Amino acid sequence: GFVTPAERHAGKDRQLLENRAKIYALAKQANPNRWSGKTRHWGYVDVAHLNPDTPKTKETKITQKVA
Repeated sequence: GFVTPAERHAGKDRQLLENRAKIYALAKQANPNRWSGKTRHWGYVDVAHLNPDTPKTKETKITQKVA
């Protein structure tokens, strides 16, 4: 889902995502011609990495060179 770091830190993220899911479902139901497919996935993400560790990338490069 799309929430700001401040919203997540304040614990508002779950409620915001639930509200957005409801709003989009109602909007799609009210005007289905406006939607060509599914709406976004508004589910909660348990872990978010802003700057993921890079060692995994280095391991992949080493493995590729050996093969």
